Amino acid sequence: MPRRKEPGKVWKLARLIAEPVFKWAFGLKVEGREHLPNEGVYIVAPNHRTYWDPPIIAAAMYPHEPYFLAKEEVWTETPWFGVFISHLNAIPIRRQSGGKDAIKRALSILKEGDYPLVIFPEGTRNREPWKRRLLPLKLGTALIAIRMRVPVVPAWIVGVPSRWVHWVLREKPLKVRFGRPIDTRKYTDSRKGWRDFTRRLEVEMLKLAEEP
Repeated sequence: MPRRKEPGKVWKLARLIAEPVFKWAFGLKVEGREHLPNEGVYIVAPNHRTYWDPPIIAAAMYPHEPYFLAKEEVWTETPWFGVFISHLNAIPIRRQSGGKDAIKRALSILKEGDYPLVIFPEGTRNREPWKRRLLPLKLGTALIAIRMRVPVVPAWIVGVPSRWVHWVLREKPLKVRFGRPIDTRKYTDSRKGWRDFTRRLEVEMLKLAEEP
């Protein structure tokens, strides 16, 4: 399996900004980074609660340089943040396409074989995590992973506050947990296979959420 390219200069610069902010200012801790494959491409599947999840995951994955798929509204609603995550390899997708645009972009990135891909399998932010830890997972992550036969690393982001003052006060520990990669080779590239894999992914993600 070919080794991935070294992180690009722009991404390294963006990471130099992101990592100190999250690690030193807000106390980011990373658990399970050793589960990220060192060779070949793969998918990371985290929970999703805030716009800050992509840069947090990017900081946690270093030195792995990931690509992200993000709804294009991020660039229109918060232009400065859109510019920032663009330098962290975020790619806008059109939600009006019914998911086809996201799948096409994801397959293209993985076929290049240079970078891992972060996909938030809930498909949107969970605005009420106190009611339900995970929204129902979409089948798109399973479709992409099984079709490309790449492993999927479940992940969980803990302690992302809703207000800046809570970040500074460190009211909750900010953590990213990576689980063991899930092998996609035993799942069929069919709706049944996608559903079976999605159920497995949900179980593994919730296991990470339950860790102390």
